[in-house]
Amino acid sequence: PASASSQPASGPLSAAPYSVRQSVDANGVTIREYMLPSNVVFAVTWDGPVRPNMRALLGSYFANYVAAGQSGVRGSGPLIEGNDDFRIESAGRLGRFFGMAWLPRLMPTGVRPGDLE
Repeated sequence: PASASSQPASGPLSAAPYSVRQSVDANGVTIREYMLPSNVVFAVTWDGPVRPNMRALLGSYFANYVAAGQSGVRGSGPLIEGNDDFRIESAGRLGRFFGMAWLPRLMPTGVRPGDLE
């Protein structure tokens, strides 16, 4: 019948390849952690009035962040660095900072960094 065709299709789209856990830190920074079904975090994004505590946010990957910051040109421009193991994009100005860090090898098939908000 016609009513059956108006139902949304269920299938691969209904099962996202990841879940998102969102929190807001004490400074008002919104942090989103993107997790695989195995509860492994493969990406984080942030957006807020200040830069988040990067050591707490990145954990064992903090050293990669420090190395990325030191390899780039010093200044107030955006940080876009990384390799096959760890990538980071961070930008902002007084009152608004945002960015994301991700592990390319753990990114689900078909998901691009630009898909994460």
